[in-house]
Amino acid sequence: MAAFVDPRFKTRYISPEQVEAIKERVLCEMMDEDPSQSEAEIPEGTGGQGAEEEGQQSSP
Repeated sequence: MAAFVDPRFKTRYISPEQVEAIKERVLCEMMDEDPSQSEAEIPEGTGGQGAEEEGQQSSP
């Protein structure tokens, strides 16, 4: 999957029929990814909790 999102990945070297199949497979892999795994990769201070953390820090 990482190769597909790499800007150097050239779909023009692959037949259009195969490109569609690859895109579908990549989407399926992204949808099936374990959510707990992707949450662990998010650095602290970013993501959905950032606004809550900022609100707590701005309180005197």
